[in-house]
Amino acid sequence: MITGIILSAVALVVLLIATYTDFKTGEVPDWLSFSFIISALGVRLIHSLVYSDWLYFLYGLIGFGVMYGFGLLIYYSRQWGGGDAKILMGLGAAFATAPFAYSGNFPYLLAIVANIFIAGGVYGLLWGFYVFFSRFSKTTKAVQDNLLRNKKQYMLMLAVSIAVLVSSFFFKGSSRIILMFIPILFIAYMMLYLFIKSTESAGMYEKVSVSKLTEGDWIANDVRVKGKLICSKKDPGITKEQIKALKKAKIKSVVIKKGIKFLLALLVGTAVTLIFNNIVVLLFL
Repeated sequence: MITGIILSAVALVVLLIATYTDFKTGEVPDWLSFSFIISALGVRLIHSLVYSDWLYFLYGLIGFGVMYGFGLLIYYSRQWGGGDAKILMGLGAAFATAPFAYSGNFPYLLAIVANIFIAGGVYGLLWGFYVFFSRFSKTTKAVQDNLLRNKKQYMLMLAVSIAVLVSSFFFKGSSRIILMFIPILFIAYMMLYLFIKSTESAGMYEKVSVSKLTEGDWIANDVRVKGKLICSKKDPGITKEQIKALKKAKIKSVVIKKGIKFLLALLVGTAVTLIFNNIVVLLFL
């Protein structure tokens, strides 16, 4: 119980600091994420020494290892920044086992990850609406450009939707209902894709000075000097060496892709799990 309280307190304090620094500077310092991982494993090690319960420490290592693999996956797929992934590893070490009595049907760590993604989905949607309407002229132009650029694909999806809708009238019962529902999904997907791509192009790209680049920033376009590739848009994040190379080549500015400040979702998802002790959506079922 005492160990669970300590781990929960450490996690929440770290997440609060990380969220603050993420909004203020756009990055999470390595000393904070590494301190979190070491502290979580250290608390588990002390508990194991005091109570001769070595499984408790072993579970912490396993939780860290699982989140290490997951963190690398989302980092190299350019979904999250490196700071977010490292904090996730710390959560794996801290909450590999439930800190308090837990009656859920899923592993506690899975409940935390699920709640993080639920919080992230809601947060991302709200952020998207904010960007879309706060930069309405840019986003509407982006919608028009996207429609023109992908006109054939959208026309094909619309034609398929109409064809499926018409064909539904030749069926009865549940088959008709299913066939009538498919065009709705097609059109909803098309609108969601337009919304996401337009919001992304209007609010997630920014031209910045090379002097203001920080390690881990996502470069939006390949940068070549005399045919030599200095940094690629496929890189998981720009390195210090690449920033030095850009300065040496006298590149003044580059376009970067800005991610959502996802630390807030990590904080909310973890806090929700600690409060409700389950995957939050299951509370309404």
